Amino acid sequence: MISREQALKKVHNARYFSTESVLRDVKPITDPESRGKLIEWVEALRSDKYRQTKRGLYDVATGGFCCLGVYASAVDHTPLHKIRGGYLGGTTKSDFEERFARNNPATIQNAFAELNDSGSFTFNDIADIIEAIFLAPVNDEAAKPEEVPA
Repeated sequence: MISREQALKKVHNARYFSTESVLRDVKPITDPESRGKLIEWVEALRSDKYRQTKRGLYDVATGGFCCLGVYASAVDHTPLHKIRGGYLGGTTKSDFEERFARNNPATIQNAFAELNDSGSFTFNDIADIIEAIFLAPVNDEAAKPEEVPA
C-alpha cells in the first residue's frame, strides 16, 4: 500500500490540482461496514473482471466501466441497465454518496471521474489512492494531511 503522501503526490504530479485538493480534505473512513465496502471496491478494481472505460459508468458497446461504475456494479450491486452511460446520483442517493460523499457528493465523485477519465490512472492506481486516502490507519502519521511539494 502506498502512503497518503505518495497518493497525493501522484495526483499532484499528474497536474490534477482540484482533485488533489478534494482528496487532501478526505479523512480516513472509520466505520467498519464502510471500510468493508471500500475494500470490496479496491478488490474489484484490481480484479480482471472489469475493463476500464471513460466518460460514463458503463459502456455497453465495449463492456468497460468507470471506477465509479465498478463501485455501482460490484459493491452497490446496481443492475447494468441502470448504470450504463449514466452517472451516480440521479434521483436517488447511491450507496457511494451515502457512505463517502455526504458533504459534497459531486466533488468526491468528480474527483474519481477525473482520475478515471484522465488516461493517467489505471484501476490499480485508483485502488492505491482509495487505500491510501480512505483506508489509511486513523492513528497513523500517514493519515494526517501533508503538504505535497511542487
